[in-house]
Amino acid sequence: MEAIIDTSAASVKPDWRPGLRTALRPWMIGVGICWLVLAAVAFALARSRHLPAAVAVPIALAFLTEVTFYILPGFTGALAALRRIQQPQAAGLTTTAALLPYLILTIPQLSFSPERFLTLAAIMGAVAFWLLLPAHPLRNLSFLVLLGGILLSGIFEWIYPSPEAKTPIFVLGHLTLISTAVLAVLLFDPGDQIRFGFIPTARECGIGTLWALGAAAVALPLGLKLGVLHLGAHPVPFWAALGEVLAFFWVIALSEEFFFRALLQQWLTNWTGSAETAIILASAAFGACHLSFGRQFPNVRFAILVGIVGLFYGGAYRQGRSMRASMVTHALLVSAWRLFLHS
Repeated sequence: MEAIIDTSAASVKPDWRPGLRTALRPWMIGVGICWLVLAAVAFALARSRHLPAAVAVPIALAFLTEVTFYILPGFTGALAALRRIQQPQAAGLTTTAALLPYLILTIPQLSFSPERFLTLAAIMGAVAFWLLLPAHPLRNLSFLVLLGGILLSGIFEWIYPSPEAKTPIFVLGHLTLISTAVLAVLLFDPGDQIRFGFIPTARECGIGTLWALGAAAVALPLGLKLGVLHLGAHPVPFWAALGEVLAFFWVIALSEEFFFRALLQQWLTNWTGSAETAIILASAAFGACHLSFGRQFPNVRFAILVGIVGLFYGGAYRQGRSMRASMVTHALLVSAWRLFLHS
């Protein structure tokens, strides 16, 4: 009887749920904080734009749902829990998470479209599963080309219809694409120097600020000379300016530095064996992606300026060995441009 009992006890698998709850707790706390803050922001925006509750609530819930997954890569415990799942299943969960905001947005508003939903599923599925292909430089480059093609196509403006002109709902698609691509990379092909995160260290802030000052010293006179930049402050309340800086840091700087520095520049360094060559090539690609900026195409002068500024972003990434350092440089420059200049 004892042998039977011992054998039975040995076959019992340990309960992994307490460890999972511990791993997910920081992420869940972060989600709660984000929901509280952003719900207040959404309420204020809805009142200022006089949006009816039937319109405002689904929009707010869709964005809050997306934020839940957007911040997940910043929590190592949550990422570790996902890595315990088989890779195809993790890619499937990532795709499903990308579709939830669309469903939350469109079903209550009776604007759900099977055609748009299937298009979105195909896009996010391709992004989530792409890096499960055999590792190869062409796979990596085609992944970035895929992301760029999706963004430049403007397809999210068709997939996410806006209930009224002042609410750019297609931004939800951009956020979903960013979070899906970031999760795919960190789950299936993490690099050595990505160091993904939302909060920079003091060292990274210092490095990023110094490179931002150097970039400003070059970009300001060059931009004025090229006629791309023009002096002119945009007086805004402090809270609005702070909101813009944080939005630039956590969305624009995060996504562009992730794809151009943490991925492309790192890959080019490995392929060419030269960090300097990688910075130059990644910055050239970064500038080329801004040829469509504004109403002029090709906007060559602006692309040249952005490419030169990209050299400083690349320098910050190399010195800091972290994308958070180049995020600081990027966010400071873009914020200064938006607040004190115009183009």
